[in-house]
Amino acid sequence: MATGTGSEGPFSHRALLILEEKGILYRPNYVDATQKPDWVSKADPKGTLPILKASGRDLGSGQFIPDSDAISDFLEDKYGPDADAPGHRLGKVADCQQPAPQLWPKFQAFLKAPAGSEEEKKARGELLEQLQMVEAAVPNEHPYVGGKGWDFGEELDNVKAYLHRWIGRPSWRNTASWDDDSIAADLRRKIEA
Repeated sequence: MATGTGSEGPFSHRALLILEEKGILYRPNYVDATQKPDWVSKADPKGTLPILKASGRDLGSGQFIPDSDAISDFLEDKYGPDADAPGHRLGKVADCQQPAPQLWPKFQAFLKAPAGSEEEKKARGELLEQLQMVEAAVPNEHPYVGGKGWDFGEELDNVKAYLHRWIGRPSWRNTASWDDDSIAADLRRKIEA
């Protein structure tokens, strides 16, 4: 499993969480996103991470699977409830609720907006709309679903509780190996790209 250095990117972390949640043994290969080896672009012409190398008794003959959505669906096919292998159902991407499809672009727009500007105010409002969609989709009792401050106060209690539940899971503790500086650097790379 090739992922960004320290797995700080949300898509790489998602793929690692899926492997952990399904109890699949894997060997992470941390790649510096600023200096990717040649095999990354051969495995995925876009050069994106994560990339799963499906090999071993249950997974196949060494094919490369880029993109966290494709990795998720591949692992669900191999380790879902209808598979012969052990594992529990997390669901295919198309079957999972996507309550805020514009969350990432709105988050990026908020981060890019000049501090204190009308653009920032508008971007904050649009980001809050997306977060409120997540808030409605993950009430407190709901199970898990498929450089600038941005505290939204008490407006998003369900989102906070959802994140708290995730952070408490063994899969999160086994895959969260970054610090704030790594997260900021990864976000900066994605936004400036």
